[in-house]
Amino acid sequence: MTYRAQPTLPYFPAVIKNIASPSLEVKKLVYIYLLHHAEQAPEEALLSINTIQKALSDQNPQVRALALRVMSGIRVPVIHQIVSIGIKRGCADMSPYVRKAAAFAIPKCYRLEPSTLPQLLEYLSKLLGDKQYYVAGAAVSAFLEVCPDRIDLIHPHYRSLIRKLVDMDEWGQLATL
Repeated sequence: MTYRAQPTLPYFPAVIKNIASPSLEVKKLVYIYLLHHAEQAPEEALLSINTIQKALSDQNPQVRALALRVMSGIRVPVIHQIVSIGIKRGCADMSPYVRKAAAFAIPKCYRLEPSTLPQLLEYLSKLLGDKQYYVAGAAVSAFLEVCPDRIDLIHPHYRSLIRKLVDMDEWGQLATL
């Protein structure tokens, strides 16, 4: 990544220091920067994982969802177990916004490490039965990416998904149909 024809990777340590900033806007910018440079500087990216994990316990559901989204977006195979634990916490979160982020994190974790499939199927099954239509729509999308042949996961939630179909966004509707 470059800015005005100058590489931005040399600024990685200075930018990552701001990951613990209380400002949501600064956090978002640091997370975007981290996602762009994590593959080129995996050791430095791993140093930020602890701070991102702490953000999973933040009071603000937006911060929790953002942290889960960023953690699952870092494509460093070493962290697959941490991402899986984050998804588990996200599935049990009180906020539907965080549960939706957990659903979208499932395919990313699967791509990172396919051996986590049994755990991910358990989380996915729980999210498919979620009462919120936008969480269920995200879960169906994740289902289609991870295990589209496992109809047994859809079966217990089929009628509920059909009732929620009207309220889902267009992507959730397409995936469900």
